[in-house]
Amino acid sequence: MLTIIHGSHRHGYSWEITDTLCKELNLRKVDIAMIDLSIANIGFCCGTQVCQETECIYNQDDFSRKYKEQIINTDGIFVITPTYFNMPPAKLKNFIDRTNALLPIIENTRKHPLFGVYVCGEADEESINCNLNLLRQYATIMDWNIIEKLCFMECLSDTPEINRNKINAIVESICMELQLKGE
Repeated sequence: MLTIIHGSHRHGYSWEITDTLCKELNLRKVDIAMIDLSIANIGFCCGTQVCQETECIYNQDDFSRKYKEQIINTDGIFVITPTYFNMPPAKLKNFIDRTNALLPIIENTRKHPLFGVYVCGEADEESINCNLNLLRQYATIMDWNIIEKLCFMECLSDTPEINRNKINAIVESICMELQLKGE
């Protein structure tokens, strides 16, 4: 199973990328689980670290009820996100904070899902690259297998259009990596 995370607070360009990517992967019969943070109800991490020893205090929100097991059991994670102030949007940052509770579990599973990311924004390349590097560091902390050929960045113009060649390259790479992972 591949988990695709739409990391924006709204359905704009990054949603178009997410939707197009999901449709193409479905055509290839890739098992996809979607996390759309624009509609998810996820409580903000309180930072007490109580989750490292027991259950998170937010045991009834979407993260605890829907996404926790999904992240633990996935074979791959692909994040699509815009860039705000050199960083991911607040909803994605909150999601990242909440996955801190999964570190002890993930360390015990010895599972290393593949990781890729598509970072875009109406910003300069340096700003978008800061976001991309932050997400790579996050994947490193989670001990996920960063697949560099699945790490994309795109500076958007006033009228962005989806690059079908880029989407096809992502789909091909994901399919190949999932196949390799299964062997």
